[in-house]
Amino acid sequence: MAKDIFLIVADGSTKEESVENLKKKAQKISEKNISMKLCSLLNEEVSGEKFRSCIVFSDAENLRRQLADENSISTCEHKESGKRVFLFPGNGIYQKDMLRILKNSHSYLKHIIEECENSDKTHVLENDDYLSRQLQICISEIAVMKFWIYCGVVPDFIIGHSLGEYAVATATGVMSIENCIRMLNARGKILNEKMNDFIMLAVYASYEKVSEVLGGNVDVSAYNCPELITITIESGALERIGSIFKECGIKYNRLPLSGGGHSRKLKSAEKEFKEAISDIQLNTAEIEIIPTAVVGADKTALYDIDYWTGHLVNPVCFMQSFERLCGEDIRSMIDVGVSPVLLNMAMMNFRDLSVRWIPSIKSGRNYRTQLIKSASQLYLSGENIIWKNLFEG
Repeated sequence: MAKDIFLIVADGSTKEESVENLKKKAQKISEKNISMKLCSLLNEEVSGEKFRSCIVFSDAENLRRQLADENSISTCEHKESGKRVFLFPGNGIYQKDMLRILKNSHSYLKHIIEECENSDKTHVLENDDYLSRQLQICISEIAVMKFWIYCGVVPDFIIGHSLGEYAVATATGVMSIENCIRMLNARGKILNEKMNDFIMLAVYASYEKVSEVLGGNVDVSAYNCPELITITIESGALERIGSIFKECGIKYNRLPLSGGGHSRKLKSAEKEFKEAISDIQLNTAEIEIIPTAVVGADKTALYDIDYWTGHLVNPVCFMQSFERLCGEDIRSMIDVGVSPVLLNMAMMNFRDLSVRWIPSIKSGRNYRTQLIKSASQLYLSGENIIWKNLFEG
């Protein structure tokens, strides 16, 4: 089990009063009585004032040192209204042992992950292959989303990027975990057969610029943000295309996977994929989902097998999906991945300085520590955290 880290919060009608109330709570903590239960009880003593303060600490001595330096205390005037957006990333966030580490981070995460693992009747998770890693990513995101809801943070909108849409559909009940596995298995077989000779590049330029320098005919796999797209090319064309980009001053990175879908080169496989998944039952979702495989579609698109067939070929329109949020009062955007790869792209697509951009977990960090730090940021943004649920695990 990960080492405990603690969090206390307070509020007040002014910034100064909020900090003072935080210090009064801190005086009740010592080495002998420090506990998650005590922090939970202290944190429930808030009155709904507009200024909020919090401090994250590892032990009583660490708390005293931070209180001596008021710069260590996070304080702000919270946003009294606003909606939450959950972001579900795709393939790029896989980490070895991610599910085991998540299970050790909180008892509720352990409960959700084990529920999903018990649904793996084909024992996909026992393997160390592409399908197993995809399923682990999906399960991790499902668990983190449900964890935040358990702690009182309920999304108003959800956006998934590529594989992340499978996690979105499963987390919201559009498809079961068993059917998610079936779809990923069928999809993986097609990618393995059709895309071994292709690679993906993240290109730091607009579609218009890339199309211009390559003479058109660009196979775009993802529109991520105005100056970042993902393209699929033949592996043998890398040297030629790389030279063109270098000559034009365009930066690019080769992604650490072969062709990952969202390519027109898979058009011939749509019929095969549809036949493999045609009997899968899809359900409705209560939470508002913003689809990314069809521009302008609403969540009902995900209830149709044709959407998932097209998902194999259509580019990820992550950038365009943010048009749906125009005019919405957004309080926070929360990346539910174990690495917050979507936050920077989301910032480029939704330039609102009042929004809090919150990673659930940062790659390489102690998962439990990061979740509690993220809870502190959610509290500062105006969320009413269910403290007993956060600290119980």
